Amino acid sequence: MKRLVWPVVLSLVVAGGLRTLTGAMGDSRTVDSRTFWRLKTHPGQQFDGLLVGDSRTYRGLSPTVMEPFLSGRRVHNLGYSSGRLSRDLFDHAEGLLNPEAQPPFIVLGLSAHALSKAKQGPENPQLARYLDLGDWEQRLDLWARPLTQHVFRPLVADPTVALQMARQGEGRVRYHQRFDERGFVASITEPVDPQRALKSYGKTLREHPVDPGVVRVLIDRVARWHKAGVSVYILRLPVPAAMDDLERGLGGFDERQLRMDLARAGGHWLGLETKDLSTYDGSHLDPESARRLSQRVAEAIATDLSLDPAPKP
Repeated sequence: MKRLVWPVVLSLVVAGGLRTLTGAMGDSRTVDSRTFWRLKTHPGQQFDGLLVGDSRTYRGLSPTVMEPFLSGRRVHNLGYSSGRLSRDLFDHAEGLLNPEAQPPFIVLGLSAHALSKAKQGPENPQLARYLDLGDWEQRLDLWARPLTQHVFRPLVADPTVALQMARQGEGRVRYHQRFDERGFVASITEPVDPQRALKSYGKTLREHPVDPGVVRVLIDRVARWHKAGVSVYILRLPVPAAMDDLERGLGGFDERQLRMDLARAGGHWLGLETKDLSTYDGSHLDPESARRLSQRVAEAIATDLSLDPAPKP
């Protein structure tokens, strides 16, 4: 009988996660994956706040969950798969930030890989591919979608599942995702396995540890934004202890030093309660945890900016 307990627990977790896919989305519009990446990179508007980072950021922070706590501020998630906190991503973020916001703000999602350096090619290949899409290509992709949905590959292939599942598990793992027009993805795997990502991340961090030059670029950009009147918040999205050990060890992630250096540059480190949050693969938050963290981040920002409290539900 004891053998049945763990599978039953996992099944209940997955079932609960699937029910909260919609809850983590807030009131945003669900889009297909191709539209998702295009709107993430080219939303056609500026925002009061941006969430910048890697897949932990875009699977862990929901703009539409955050906005009710931010007194009308508009937020967009600018996280990318295997994203690095480098100049190309920072420059793109600056172009999407509303300079008239009072004040504009950026949330930076830190991880060991996000502070590593690419051995060749662009630091953020996924961002680079979408930035290279010209206006006519975007229009063509949008117009042709009904005709090509099940026939031809899109102009820019959606890398989400391939990047997240590569080397992580067997073919029996099912990925459930809902894509939000504001750059957030509510996601969970079936089955849930908090150990799944450890092997692949260990290999990645061994080859791509934290790079001092990337950290220097990050600190300099935070200082520049602070001087320009942009409020910068830094968040390390929660991971299990085993992943934390990997990032600190193989990845060379020195959180204590980063906290001090970024504070001197004018950044605000968000130290939030995360003990009740959980991942579905050892790296990415399940939908209910993403909803909770999004609200806590928004409430912390609202307190720091002295915004009016959110109305009671």
